[in-house]
Amino acid sequence: MADKTGQPTFNIGDLFDEIATAIPERPALVWSDDCLSYGELADRSDRLANTLLKHGVKRGDRVGFYLHNCTAYIVGLLATFKIGAIYFNINYRYVADELNQIVADAGARALVHGAEFADSVSLLRKQCPNLAVTVSVYQPEDPRPDTDDSIDYDYATSGEIDHEAISSGRSGDDQLLIYTGGTTGQPKGVLWTQEDLFFAALGGGGQMHPEGPITKPEQIGERAKSSPPVAILATSPLMHGAAMWGSLIALLGGLKLVLTDTHKFDAEAIWGLVESERITALSTTGDAMAAPLLEALEANPGRWSLDSLMVKSWGGAPMTESFRNRFRDHFPHIQLLSGLGSTESGQSGSGNLDTGGDGFMIMAPREDLAVIKDDRNMAEPGEMGIMARTGHLPQGYWNDPEKTAETFIMVDGKRWVLTGDSAKLEPDGSLRLYGRDSNTINSGGEKIFAEEVEEVVRSHPSVRDAVVTSVAHERWGQAVVAIAETTGDDDLELEDLRMFCGEKLARYKLPKRLVVVEQIPRTPVGKAKMEEIRHLAKT
Repeated sequence: MADKTGQPTFNIGDLFDEIATAIPERPALVWSDDCLSYGELADRSDRLANTLLKHGVKRGDRVGFYLHNCTAYIVGLLATFKIGAIYFNINYRYVADELNQIVADAGARALVHGAEFADSVSLLRKQCPNLAVTVSVYQPEDPRPDTDDSIDYDYATSGEIDHEAISSGRSGDDQLLIYTGGTTGQPKGVLWTQEDLFFAALGGGGQMHPEGPITKPEQIGERAKSSPPVAILATSPLMHGAAMWGSLIALLGGLKLVLTDTHKFDAEAIWGLVESERITALSTTGDAMAAPLLEALEANPGRWSLDSLMVKSWGGAPMTESFRNRFRDHFPHIQLLSGLGSTESGQSGSGNLDTGGDGFMIMAPREDLAVIKDDRNMAEPGEMGIMARTGHLPQGYWNDPEKTAETFIMVDGKRWVLTGDSAKLEPDGSLRLYGRDSNTINSGGEKIFAEEVEEVVRSHPSVRDAVVTSVAHERWGQAVVAIAETTGDDDLELEDLRMFCGEKLARYKLPKRLVVVEQIPRTPVGKAKMEEIRHLAKT
């Protein structure tokens, strides 16, 4: 559709409609038995957008999504964008108090939820009077109780479309809200305009194009026409920002997006989808997902035909060199890409993982990246600080001006976001990254970066997964602790681990304690549950 001048805008709904008009018959979305073309996905999202409008949802109203990966998630996301309402994500593992807290914090007007959460949503409507519209998504096997007061999703996507009503007033300034634990501890919402997110996190329509980002919205349809027949598999829950971004990158590139239809990470099911859907690019979140994928391959040699797979990417958590090498053994021609980014900064891109043993990644010089010191001045070559990004940035944290002022700062006349990643500015202008500043360990006055030690610990042949943290120490201040999940082939002892790590790390960086566990506590997308990790370190 278009704004009042008759031209499309950088509203993501507008951009998607440009693509759907250009390639209406091309497959857009595959989930379970659903397979929607771009034209069908546009039509279905228009119908849901119309229903939301009819039930009083208007521009700027917050619409929460409380459901597992499914077709309805993508349909609802596009519908919300199209009417200028503000999407926000809800972790489907939240219990009643957590759910109530995030819905109240967002001031939600509407909610799209899985039918299995109907009882929780019914109670929520009584506790949050601002929540006026709920849409319930049933799957074929779900029972339909009489107590569900929500609008049925199937009904909501079957009505007529008032194109003028749903397209009126669209703008790239329309917003969305992404809740994250990230650098903030407790979940907080990060508020983006759709245009800023499009360019900062979604590639600007140039993620896979040699000419880079588009400059006019109408260009995106022509780009989609010429895009290669690529299929992208989203393995993570869409409730997480990175998975939502990856899905939108695929759809705004005219590609085929495939969603997993299991509620838990199932390596064999994923390889089955790679084979059946001819997946070209597979994205995961580091070792936690890489390990079961590789184990499934090695336990089932020749079971799947996987010659379509050309790209393996990861972000949110690292994938160590040993896992990268094992992927290359199975897929000699595969391109391995490590993504760096955060909800607050968007995508910072990929870097060189061959760092010479110092740090975990080197980012090439770029005008939008810098190292900013604690005194809020730019670092000189050789100095340490925090990696920062400028350009298309979020508006800030929802309802938290104090945290916004701490994270989004003005330096040399430009607005920057502090990513939280410790970095050193190299003489050639590149940035050497060491990991989250919040994960820095100070032992005897020496700074130790947990991610650097983790990379080495994970490469031990008896270690399947590991996280490094610290505990208080009366002599050193803090002592390095390795929490390790072993392969079960051999017993792992601290001295053996220290000897192994000592070949690659300075002595002061070596673990002073080792805790062996059956399984590293991680979230569904592979991020370590640090509260549980710190508790284990003290045991």
